[in-house]
Amino acid sequence: MSLTSQRIEEKSKSETFFAQEVKSECESLLHMKKLTAIAFSTVLYLREVFDESAYGERKHENFVFRILSERSDCKEATQIVRLIKGAFDALEKKYLREIIFGFYTDLKKPNDLIEAYSFKYSYNDGGKHFNLTFNNFELNSSSRKLSLNLQTEKSLKQLLTFARSLSSLPSECYLTMKLRYYDDVTPKEYEPPGFKSCVAENFRINGKRLNVTTGLVETDFHSLQMKVNIDQTTIFPSKHQLESEEQSTTSESEQNNSKNFSPLKKMKSTNEIKKEYNLN
Repeated sequence: MSLTSQRIEEKSKSETFFAQEVKSECESLLHMKKLTAIAFSTVLYLREVFDESAYGERKHENFVFRILSERSDCKEATQIVRLIKGAFDALEKKYLREIIFGFYTDLKKPNDLIEAYSFKYSYNDGGKHFNLTFNNFELNSSSRKLSLNLQTEKSLKQLLTFARSLSSLPSECYLTMKLRYYDDVTPKEYEPPGFKSCVAENFRINGKRLNVTTGLVETDFHSLQMKVNIDQTTIFPSKHQLESEEQSTTSESEQNNSKNFSPLKKMKSTNEIKKEYNLN
């Protein structure tokens, strides 16, 4: 079973994986789970963490996505699927504040990362009252202009563009993941399936840190903000080239032109990459 067992509805001209709009908290929760699963899988796919056989395929309109599959023969990939599902338990209970995962190279320094990805969640009350600080700008629910579908497409495209701009991971590195909760509502003894408590030590980025917000998707019930923290020397193109590419993908999304969102890269085998995983 993959991260989501939601069937793909076939329409006359295209298939849809994400909802065009959500009208209930249950539908919103499902949208956030799907978005998290696709974003997480896209990063791992483009960073060449697993062999391509570890992924399934999902389609949304003219987009093609890769998604980690629990039916894969790769035990590390299936373990990550189970961990993400464990995080979803906290999301359902409205305990989950943030998922952070990243890569490090020194087993003695698991909090010193070379790159980190953050998925930050907020819970709204059906659109009656909502405020979120976003890059020092206060955003409220009445200021939304993009449709849910366009928000989702734009956020994934920006994440894709950024991940494609990074140099390859070292031949030997390790994956770590942490969850952060809303302490005022989360029971002290709570731990989602697959996780255990740890010292609340912050991750650090080696080198010259660059913090980029790659997306914000919100409904009347949930919001998800995606960020990337890296050593900026690992980016291939110049800042100007990256901005131009992002503007290009944003323009395509807004104009609803023909899209090809298939992150196709030649994959190395898992044995060649020699990744190990710290999944505490």
